[in-house]
Amino acid sequence: MWTVIVAVDPNANTSLLEWVRDQGRDAVQEVLEVAHASQIPNVLTLRSDQPIALWLSTICPDLPQWAQVIMTLIQHRTAPTRIVLLAEGTPDGVAGSLGSLAATPLATAATVFEGQTQPDTGELIYDYAAIGDALWGSAAPVVPPASGPSVEVTRAMPGSASAPASAPDIPDHAASAPSPSSRPVKRRWWGRAKTPPSAPGAEALDAYEPRVVRAVLPASRLIVVVGGKGGVGKTTVAASLLRQAAQRYGSAMGIDFDYLKPNLALHFWPIDARMPNIDELFDSIEIARTAIRERGIDEDTERRMVGEWIERLRPPEPGVFVIPGPTRRLRVSLPPERTPGYVLDWALAQSDPVVVVDTDPALDEAAETALTRAGQDGVIVLVTTPEYDALAEADRVRQQMVQGLGIPDERIVLLVNHRGSPHDAVSLKDIRTVHLPNLELVGNLPWVPKAANAALMHQRAIPWPRKVRWDHILVALTGRQPDRHARKRRESRVVGRQ
Repeated sequence: MWTVIVAVDPNANTSLLEWVRDQGRDAVQEVLEVAHASQIPNVLTLRSDQPIALWLSTICPDLPQWAQVIMTLIQHRTAPTRIVLLAEGTPDGVAGSLGSLAATPLATAATVFEGQTQPDTGELIYDYAAIGDALWGSAAPVVPPASGPSVEVTRAMPGSASAPASAPDIPDHAASAPSPSSRPVKRRWWGRAKTPPSAPGAEALDAYEPRVVRAVLPASRLIVVVGGKGGVGKTTVAASLLRQAAQRYGSAMGIDFDYLKPNLALHFWPIDARMPNIDELFDSIEIARTAIRERGIDEDTERRMVGEWIERLRPPEPGVFVIPGPTRRLRVSLPPERTPGYVLDWALAQSDPVVVVDTDPALDEAAETALTRAGQDGVIVLVTTPEYDALAEADRVRQQMVQGLGIPDERIVLLVNHRGSPHDAVSLKDIRTVHLPNLELVGNLPWVPKAANAALMHQRAIPWPRKVRWDHILVALTGRQPDRHARKRRESRVVGRQ
């Protein structure tokens, strides 16, 4: 039985869905309507084990930008997938009925239909009998799987991958149905688009086993961790992500942008050690700006000062490179203007597969710098505990990011941390449906008594239970599968940074 995803245009009418339900009733178990191409990867991820037939139009918003991502996910699905594409041109002005989609493997793998335009009404007439056969007919082709076992999703770029080979015969478990009526159907549009419903059982997440329910796409190197209030375990999560990424990808870089409470270094250096002090860099930049105030210090010089200071740092442990915050003093040490941007630019210019940034809940200049960059090309992890006050603060920060910084909800994911007693907490179902309904849950960390305090006292990794699947969380955040040669890469990069 097939799941049919209808992504025809933002105002696709409900009669198309009713037509699919009626004509495909013997072969279709579910019909979903999506209004934007960015929703398709989520549905493919949630229904990875179900046969899916995509009914797309080239005018679906942002389909060319998401075509490569969608195609990569399709080729690595365990269940069969079909693609039907209505060739109606793309809104970016590229000539041709397929527009800018013509150069993508998505268009090559799809069964393409071109409608006939009625001269008197301007309506498009399609052969809906043929469309029905291509969606659920017994002889319709499916997209062949990719040749490799690992998946590494890349940014969608038209024409960036080769076309797949010819499609094999349909698997036996895909049901067939009689052909629908051959009478042509006019395509008319009215009504409003609806978002796809959640997958069956999606609410029943195990409280002690996070499961990936969303793939953040395109793939992201930059992970910014933010919390609504202090004490939710934001820095602990950032340190855990940093260590786990180094183990799975060979190396990872961490940046402490929480200048009010810079605790990230405490997870990696002994408490009595002489940790690097970024105050030295801040003071040198301020002195340089004051000394040549009349003519001003140029940006290239400041960037060079930042790079030279960071390059003197040494990895605190194999594969992990940390740019710490200021040494804890009686006074708060804030960075000179624009300096956080220089630090982040330097980090992203390195070869580390993952960059993890810890931020201040107050969303100061450093936090805004990292969040704005992640809103364009990264992912933001909003950490909260399941208490009412923490959830209220988390929602405040989410609204501040979305409304104040213009960051789309699609770039923000939720991680619930049971760092206190598991009793008297808000349920995951209420968190996802009432308190933070617009965010996808990528992890639910269990209650591990005294684990965070032990880690800070002894500078060792958090003893998370095996049920905490950090590999799944990292794949959801970055789109990268673990590297089989991570240990060798970790050792080689340690030698290079000594």
